[in-house]
Amino acid sequence: MVIDNSVIEESKNPPRVLIMEDDVSIQKFYKEILPHVGYNPTITRNYDEATEAYRASPGSFSAIITDNNINGHPMTGVDLAQKIRELDNRIPIIICSGRQDLVEEQMAALPRPLINIYYHPKPLNILQLAKSLDELLKYN
Repeated sequence: MVIDNSVIEESKNPPRVLIMEDDVSIQKFYKEILPHVGYNPTITRNYDEATEAYRASPGSFSAIITDNNINGHPMTGVDLAQKIRELDNRIPIIICSGRQDLVEEQMAALPRPLINIYYHPKPLNILQLAKSLDELLKYN
């Protein structure tokens, strides 16, 4: 992917984004690309690592991006969103998945609706994801 540096400026204090992703190639993608579009990613591999990272630094993250299905782990991105909402009801959360229907089904099954949760389709389009983050953070 070619990034046009005339359009994207790297920030001196970029917003921190907590990411839950089990796929190593997508982790690498986030680590390499997000700083170029103005974000500082903190990568976790599963629900336990993500909740631990959030609890260790509450208030230091500007947004959360989570894969919905983590191989070998029973907890999903929707589960992470539900847990984070218990701790912080304002931080924007983007759930990434190739199955929007499954995400919607899991969200509908929750005991109460979650606010400030967004869906982003896979395969990932980093520029669209960055645009979504920009929009979400502008209003939060």
